[in-house]
Amino acid sequence: MISENLFSKILIEPALAAGCNQLNIISGYASPAMANKHIASLPPGISINLLVGMVPSDGIGRGGHNGFQALDAALATFNCNYVINRPGVHVKSYIWLRDNTPKIAFTGSGNYSQNAFMGGTVESFAEDNPVDCNNLFNAISGNSLNCLDANIETRIKFYEEIYKRNILTRAFEEAHAAEDAPLVITEDCVNLSLLVKATGETHNAGAGLNWGQPTKTRRRGSPDEAYIGIPAHVLRSGFFPPKTRHFTMITDDGQSFDMVVAQMEGKALETPRDNSILGKYFRNRIGVPLGNFVVKQDLINYGRTDVKICKIDDETYFMDFSV
Repeated sequence: MISENLFSKILIEPALAAGCNQLNIISGYASPAMANKHIASLPPGISINLLVGMVPSDGIGRGGHNGFQALDAALATFNCNYVINRPGVHVKSYIWLRDNTPKIAFTGSGNYSQNAFMGGTVESFAEDNPVDCNNLFNAISGNSLNCLDANIETRIKFYEEIYKRNILTRAFEEAHAAEDAPLVITEDCVNLSLLVKATGETHNAGAGLNWGQPTKTRRRGSPDEAYIGIPAHVLRSGFFPPKTRHFTMITDDGQSFDMVVAQMEGKALETPRDNSILGKYFRNRIGVPLGNFVVKQDLINYGRTDVKICKIDDETYFMDFSV
């Protein structure tokens, strides 16, 4: 039985030690945050085929679905399918293949989530027959549909994480109803300024929304690279996951990003695959041409200079930048 170091032993070592180059996964529940974390930790070129099994009975969150779609569309090495007909599949099996031949398999209790594989819950696995497990994967695949399929909207049911977003947002607003109440942090929500506290202006080149803007000594890959700053007291509160954890950020206008807490002091929220994703999002949202420096007046013209972030669960957050 394997009950420790699950992320490494189940999801990484077979690719390194056994030379496997494909992982087929059956999991009742799964998260795009886990997939992003896993992909970032694997050697290049490893293919992942994910079957999410409990969608027929429980549906899937719209934000999570958007995250899986973004990954599937962006990476040729990632494929996500949902089981579409009852009964739901609650199996958790991880089958490693080398050149399409099953080599190693693990079956156990852990869903494809960071909570299961990185210490949030106690889980265990045991080695299983790789051929039998892969045959089960192939059989279940016949009752599934790719997350990008044109018919997916009519074949499965979605739920909106917005239901909890509304509860959290209302509690946040009630807690800060007084005009002089500082919009900082509650149990479930945090307010983050896009301005520098000391100056009341946007960050200079090399920081904040202008992180990618060239400086005298440094030019980044894209002038649109950006991050959202995290004040020290918010970081210490434990509101955000630790630096090693990826999480999905759903936005009020229906976007979905993979994000991490980053930089040496953990002072920034970034989109790790491409930091310009976040900068392009804000520039498009506030009407600033891509590649341009963002000034305070741009945010004022849009209607706000901060974002409100609410925690839905350990791997999902909601960002409100609405006016």
